[in-house]
Amino acid sequence: MKSPNTDTLHWRLAVFIVGIIAHFRPGPLLLADDPPDLTNQKLISAYGGQDALAGWSSGRLHYEVEFTFPGIGNWKAQFKEMFQLPGKMRREMNMHFRSKDSFTLMVANTDSYWSRTDNEALQRHEENPYKDARCMEIVRGFHPQYLLDPAQRLSVQRISHRPDGGRDLMLMISADDREPTECRVDILTGIIREFVGPIRVPLQSNPVTVRYEYTDYRPTPGGPVPHRMTGYRDGDKIIDLRIWMIDLDTPVDPVAFKPSIDGD
Repeated sequence: MKSPNTDTLHWRLAVFIVGIIAHFRPGPLLLADDPPDLTNQKLISAYGGQDALAGWSSGRLHYEVEFTFPGIGNWKAQFKEMFQLPGKMRREMNMHFRSKDSFTLMVANTDSYWSRTDNEALQRHEENPYKDARCMEIVRGFHPQYLLDPAQRLSVQRISHRPDGGRDLMLMISADDREPTECRVDILTGIIREFVGPIRVPLQSNPVTVRYEYTDYRPTPGGPVPHRMTGYRDGDKIIDLRIWMIDLDTPVDPVAFKPSIDGD
């Protein structure tokens, strides 16, 4: 009997290995024919579910934001935030715009809210905007719980192929009071990769349509977080947000929410 040659053996081995990989490779989390409610639930679960979202009630954040305004210039700010929500928040913001540096302090504590800029006197405001807040603004900028509001209409458009071989589910979110928005989600992981919709930016009276790219995802106690969010308008980069530190484990000292205390 004639034995198989070496090429035939190698071919059979290759087919066997490919079969094993295909068998154990996870299937997609998202399907194009899933009902919208199920798609929404899967996306929130991909970010750790409600338990992970609840982890954003207390912690510290350090991040940097740069806005580029054509014909106006660059606005850049570094943020240090401490929060214990609902009700308590401290934000220290160092800004640079048009060759000028400035510092702003904001402190919220239950029914009270204070702010000051540079060496001005501390001002007390009538209402605390964080009195009922469940998370900080930065979380609402990337988390499906807020980007894909269940009160809006969610529909699946198509599955698209990426240059890296991955596949994305294209979603459309519509509401009666604003223009439709689009969202591109990795079908394997449920992680949002891109979001297109109207947002408010400094120095602009009306919302502008921005295409956001979410990259550099890292695991945190509050679920996966994109440590870089980049916004484009008409092909030009106008927003660049980078998160430098997230601490959701260390308790925040209550002293931080007293406006007379300088930050560290």
